[in-house]
Amino acid sequence: MSKSCFQYTFSIPFQKISDRYMQSSKDFWPKSISVEILETCKEGNLIFIRRKFEFENEGLPKFVKMFIKTNTSIFLEDCLLDKKKKNLTVIVRNGSFRQFFTLHGKSIYFPDPENQKTKTKLVDIGTISTSVSGIFANKIKNFGTDMYKESVQNKILQVENVLSGKKSTKLANEMDYLLIKSKNDELKIPKIDDKIPNSKCAQKLNVSVEKILETNQPKEKSEKQQENNSQTKEKSGFLSNLWKKFGF
Repeated sequence: MSKSCFQYTFSIPFQKISDRYMQSSKDFWPKSISVEILETCKEGNLIFIRRKFEFENEGLPKFVKMFIKTNTSIFLEDCLLDKKKKNLTVIVRNGSFRQFFTLHGKSIYFPDPENQKTKTKLVDIGTISTSVSGIFANKIKNFGTDMYKESVQNKILQVENVLSGKKSTKLANEMDYLLIKSKNDELKIPKIDDKIPNSKCAQKLNVSVEKILETNQPKEKSEKQQENNSQTKEKSGFLSNLWKKFGF
């Protein structure tokens, strides 16, 4: 398992970020990304929205291309805004390549304690795990970690550009990045109130990726996807056992 932590401070008020992020409008995201709103929910001070992102990933490593027939990446994003606590929780999980690795990214946006009116803090913790063993295990974890790090940077830049009306290619402020390797590194992660409320909207964060994809796919496409996943799983399992046999 590989775990990393990102911290960033936006020079933008929390309400401006949260209001814009929770809109159903698709123009918040780059045109190269297909965005589909899967579900929304409102309950008291809580607002929930689920999105599916699809885009072409041309930078896949050769060892991944050996086992898949498409460059299309799918990610699911669950957002929960708590207006009373003034925080925005964003959960990101991969819907594609799950036979190689699973990604769980959790972002918390909240007003900067030192400047609540004009700045917003972001703490993001990403976890990459894989069931593949042998020589490919580290390659897959590194691939997933690098891809997630790039996606966090791109998301921050997109938020800044949309809300500022600029088209910058650099982050306005410095982003802190920590690759967590020990308990001492764990202690460096800031303590934040990320407890999920016990409500109908909040509990949607616990729905599995498989269940979401199954619910939101046409039957024909779902059956074909299951067949492709089964074939890919067989190939990756064979390769993993082969490396074990030769002592890797």
